[in-house]
Amino acid sequence: MLLVGMLTAGCRQKSAETPVAPVTDRGDLPLPSLPASLTDPEERADYLAAHFWDALDFSDTIRSLDTAFIEQNFANYSTVLALAPGRDTAVGNLLGRIRAASPAAYGLFVYVAEKYLYEPDSPVFDEQSYLPFARYAAGQGGDEAVVAQARCEEILKNAPGTVAPDFAFETPGGKRRLLYPKASAPLLLMFYEPDCDRCRSAMEAISSDPAIAGAISSGMLRFTAVYLGTDRTLWAQHAAQLPPEWTAGIEPTGWVDDDELYIIRATPSFYLIGADGRIILKDAPLQEIFAALGR
Repeated sequence: MLLVGMLTAGCRQKSAETPVAPVTDRGDLPLPSLPASLTDPEERADYLAAHFWDALDFSDTIRSLDTAFIEQNFANYSTVLALAPGRDTAVGNLLGRIRAASPAAYGLFVYVAEKYLYEPDSPVFDEQSYLPFARYAAGQGGDEAVVAQARCEEILKNAPGTVAPDFAFETPGGKRRLLYPKASAPLLLMFYEPDCDRCRSAMEAISSDPAIAGAISSGMLRFTAVYLGTDRTLWAQHAAQLPPEWTAGIEPTGWVDDDELYIIRATPSFYLIGADGRIILKDAPLQEIFAALGR
């Protein structure tokens, strides 16, 4: 992608004094010219995150209230945010600028940010990139701030690097076991429902992938699928069809509602957990899990 190329290229960029180009016929905002002095990819990402929207006058409602235009450019912007260590500052400054120019444009922009970065079905879903938007809204006061603060807390819970909560679950044979035995390999944890089409598709993808299935079979990777419901008959019938090297379980009544150990916004929900018990990936798409496992 062009943005990735800009972040990893050498010093042959135009100077920062290069005039900003007009919006293209396709509606793409011109990318800001990177100063030649910026050679580190993270510094380049931070610069792009801070200046990505410079060419757009948010008081121009023809552009700033054009949903298709904002979404088209936000999709590109999201790839920058994912790589920018200073995205909190960049997003805060941007949202302040938009609010000052047009409250309506601000409303559309935060809606698009939520749609692209916070909704689990989005192809660019990224809670950490959405967190600066939630933090900004949480500081603005009013009812929206209460919702935003709750989202901040949800995003930070089970975040990568934190210790994964252990819990006991029941296996089809009626035994109760802990998520973590004393000797532990990395764990792929799946929360699912037996009658969920997407859950079944995900399980088929895992069982049919030679590298992942081989790692599970050899014990280099553990796979535990936990049913979140209470229909034991449905669960037992489904669990009997799973590969024997998989661990099937049903959650003890009440822990999701009472203790809220894990953030589960939709099923299937995947967590990749290291052998040290720390979360590597939280509620991540299966393709991201596969990539992290080196598939």
